[in-house]
Amino acid sequence: MLAAGLAGATLAVLAVTLAGDRIGRRRLLVGLGLLAGIGGLGVAAVSGFSAALAGALIGMLNGMGRDRGASLVLEQAILPATVGEGERTRVFAWYNLLQDIGQALGALAAGVPSLWAGGGDELLPLRVGVGVCALLFVLSGLLCLGLGPAAQARAVGGEGVRLS
Repeated sequence: MLAAGLAGATLAVLAVTLAGDRIGRRRLLVGLGLLAGIGGLGVAAVSGFSAALAGALIGMLNGMGRDRGASLVLEQAILPATVGEGERTRVFAWYNLLQDIGQALGALAAGVPSLWAGGGDELLPLRVGVGVCALLFVLSGLLCLGLGPAAQARAVGGEGVRLS
């Protein structure tokens, strides 16, 4: 299951690396959020192993504990274009701080299914947990629709170029 998720994440990073600026950073972030959500909801809803593997691949599910996928690549490409040179360190510091806070909250929330599982269906709390994560991915993808034109900038010879 983890290998399928990591394979999906690797394919997504490859796609972003080769075509990220041509396809559009905002469009890719939205698409990645939706794919992660669809794959996660699939994993949460299915019972068959093959179907769960397909969901893990599509959803880029992994057990690494931190985002190391295509969204991270895009976000780190976008951040420098959103502020001047003197603000980049501060923006990356806040980015990493907020990401670490999110990871800590996620780790705390990971214990909720085991508290809930007393006596009933042991898989139901895990399915709900994966489903909630999937919905959060969809929400993050939809929030990316609000990214401004600076998200589409890319550095070429030290100057920003706007992509349409």
